[in-house]
Amino acid sequence: MRTKLLFAIFFVLLAWGNVSAETCTESLTDQSKPAELVKCLQQLEKNIEKEFQNLKLKALPIGTIIASMLEFERFQNIAGNAWKPADGRKVSAKSKYATLTGNTTLPDLRGMFLRGLNQFDPVKGPRLDKYKDPDGSRRKTGKPQEDATSLPKNKENPFKGNAVSAGDHSHIYFKARREGGRTGSNERSSSEGSSTGSSGSHTHTVLITAGGDSETRPVNIAVVYYIKID
Repeated sequence: MRTKLLFAIFFVLLAWGNVSAETCTESLTDQSKPAELVKCLQQLEKNIEKEFQNLKLKALPIGTIIASMLEFERFQNIAGNAWKPADGRKVSAKSKYATLTGNTTLPDLRGMFLRGLNQFDPVKGPRLDKYKDPDGSRRKTGKPQEDATSLPKNKENPFKGNAVSAGDHSHIYFKARREGGRTGSNERSSSEGSSTGSSGSHTHTVLITAGGDSETRPVNIAVVYYIKID
């Protein structure tokens, strides 16, 4: 009787928390073996943990984006249909996300980093220091920004490049000379070739068109982004 009373109290708490106890207790009696009780309690513990996780996710507002190490099937098993992968998919126009944002297409965050807008609250105003987004007010939530490469901020390690040749070169030129005696019919002129010195070292503007990696990126870890829609 004591065992049934304890389980009765336990189930009241479960019902209040909307946690399913399934049917593991239907065959329990005062004579049930300890192993049966342990198995049932373990099942209840899993259900409670799942429900607590679900309650925490439900408390988050619509439009919240979270990063997870779980693939969609496992994540949805915990979070339910209120969350969807932020992969550019269409959602119902009746979803709370669509109602609040006026948009039925989720942001596509596959392969993307997240970056804060310059301004979150008009009262606070935009960010104006060196960490601001140079695109400023043109940025909108959910809109991508193309990649870009700035000059290095570290002046001790700037971009460098060299022309194929160092630039030293010489020119061949001809100078005239006279041959023969005094000016007259026997006089003739000729020329001889000479070259300049190789002091023509100079600089070139270098356009870097090849080499490097496929993109510029910081060190990162891959995650899956989910967004709450209901």
